[in-house]
Amino acid sequence: GALALSRPFSALGVALPFVLHGAYLWQRGEGSARRRLLEFALVAGVVAGLHFVWQYALTGDFWRNPYTLWWEYDRVGFGPGHGVLKGGHTLAQAWFNTRFNLRVGAADLFGWGRFSWLFLLPGLWAARRNRILWLIGGVFPALVGLYLAYWVGAWLFGPRYYFEGLPGLVLWSAAGVEALAGRGFALWKREPSAGRPASRWRAALGRVRWRVPLTLGALSLLVLLNLMFYLPPRLQLMTGLYTINRERLTPFLLPQTQRLAPALVFVETERWMPYGALLELEAPDLSSPFIFALDIGPKTNRRVMRAFPERRVVYYDPAEPYVFRMGP
Repeated sequence: GALALSRPFSALGVALPFVLHGAYLWQRGEGSARRRLLEFALVAGVVAGLHFVWQYALTGDFWRNPYTLWWEYDRVGFGPGHGVLKGGHTLAQAWFNTRFNLRVGAADLFGWGRFSWLFLLPGLWAARRNRILWLIGGVFPALVGLYLAYWVGAWLFGPRYYFEGLPGLVLWSAAGVEALAGRGFALWKREPSAGRPASRWRAALGRVRWRVPLTLGALSLLVLLNLMFYLPPRLQLMTGLYTINRERLTPFLLPQTQRLAPALVFVETERWMPYGALLELEAPDLSSPFIFALDIGPKTNRRVMRAFPERRVVYYDPAEPYVFRMGP
């Protein structure tokens, strides 16, 4: 329910395996089980339904996604009006995006390149009878399938539309590490029976013992390789991204600029990046010396000014970073 307020389409992917499991329990369950399922579904549904109230508050339409106020084409679905292609989003583009996302995700999962999936297959086998783990792990394929219908791919910060599927992949991989190390097998818990020679058990235990250091050694080596060779250049791609850097903040840190506070700063830019770079100086509760708003026209600007009558009005053009113009 809470996830639906911020990422409703992802919430569908997260819910899907549990909805299918709930339908199975509903079919097989008795009255008390069905009552609990119904209570849970109602609570989650009411919270998720607040998403449409939020959309109405922002757009005046319960069904209007605020994304489309910025980019009309930013919609889920296929055909004209969905995405930036002339004919709209297509199945071919969906397949291309999915392969691209999975290729990036294969490297980014643990930062081991193609070996990031190394422990996943043994984990799937080891946890094949673990119903809870399959439910959690089922979120990942559900998200991959649903996001076929979204026109954009993602690689810069990893395949971010699959983010909620990470817990399942991590737990499956952990199960694979445990299986390869020999942990959790009955061999560790059983005592040798009277009819079996102790030497055979010692030999079996010896075979298991070397699996633990070997598996952990390989795991440690992979983590070390990630920290040395994969993670640094991967993070470097994000350094100064979109011209968002500390230099953008310098004009507001000068003593003469600080004396303008408390100020409402209208940022004159047609792009979000110069505006977004300044938000580090703004407190979430809007109590900071400077709060920032996009300059999108006199009518809207006046409404914002009325909301903060105690603040000095300043106009700021990021192209002239040390020029501050006082407003009415």
